[in-house]
This record gives sequence, C-alpha cells and structure tokens, in this order.
Amino acid sequence: MVSAFSVHQGIVVGLEVMHNGETSEIATLQHLLAKLQVTGVCFSMDALHTQKKTIASIIDSHNDYLIAVKANQGNLFKLLQAHAAAAAPLSVDTQMEQTRDRQTQRIVTVLEPPLGIAADWVGIR
Repeated sequence: MVSAFSVHQGIVVGLEVMHNGETSEIATLQHLLAKLQVTGVCFSMDALHTQKKTIASIIDSHNDYLIAVKANQGNLFKLLQAHAAAAAPLSVDTQMEQTRDRQTQRIVTVLEPPLGIAADWVGIR
C-alpha cells in the first residue's frame, strides 16, 4: 500500500494498492497523486520518489514538496552536495532530542538554490 497521510488532520487521505511484480512504488505514488484533489499542500516523500515526473505532477497540481535527494539521482545529488559544502547558509536550526537511551541531533540548513539545476527539476528551492 502507498498512502497519503494528513499530518494536520491525523488521517490517511488516500490509499493506492501496489501489486509487486506488476508495478513499482514510484508509479503507484504517481497514480495516487493524480487521484488526490488537493491544492496548497506540501507532500513529503523519501528519496525513492525523487523523480522528475513525480515532482512535476505535484507542482502542476499547485502543491509543493519536501523530498530527500540521494545518489539515486547522481547529477542532482553531486550538485547539491558541492553547493552545500561551499555556500554560506541563510539560516541554521539545530534541535536536540533525548529518547530512551539515545540523543538525536537534527540540523536543518537553508541555502540559496544552486545554479545549474536542470530545468526539468521543477520547483526546487
């Protein structure tokens, strides 16, 4: 199952069945996004879904996305990695969390978008 969960409402707002061997999780998510009739929301997805077709459909439906970029998109990943190493941050937020016997530190850094991102990666900011 691929699901769309509303953090604000605390409910699943869409489900799509994925049939292993017949379709991929990427195609299943793209089908689910096409069925959802929402605007003005931000979709958060893992790096598997860093796909040009997926993000284009999100932008075309007047929504936004927050998505991880990993080595599955090699050129984009290398460009962003080099930019993050060289650019001065616009802002940085650090949060610490203690859960059970583990301490977790999360650092979010905001940078200006790098130059040189291919035009078909729509909506990158």
